[in-house]
Amino acid sequence: MTENPVRLAFPAYDIGAADILAAGKHVGMALDEGGRWRAWLYPAAQDRRTPRPEKCEEVTGRTLGDLRRELRERFELKGPWWV
Repeated sequence: MTENPVRLAFPAYDIGAADILAAGKHVGMALDEGGRWRAWLYPAAQDRRTPRPEKCEEVTGRTLGDLRRELRERFELKGPWWV
């Protein structure tokens, strides 16, 4: 486990959508696709939400909670994907 002070946050401003933030920067977004959640992980941190930039990695989860857990565990094990 890394000693990284950055914490992932998943604020939801719209029903069925959530931003993925790290230190106030956008590092991905997640959408509800009819019962499954899909996240697009940005290759670099952004100042604002970007509609799926090129070379995004996709991750899916059954619920937003499952997706949050998976991404937080991945971040703890592998570090940030946006650098």
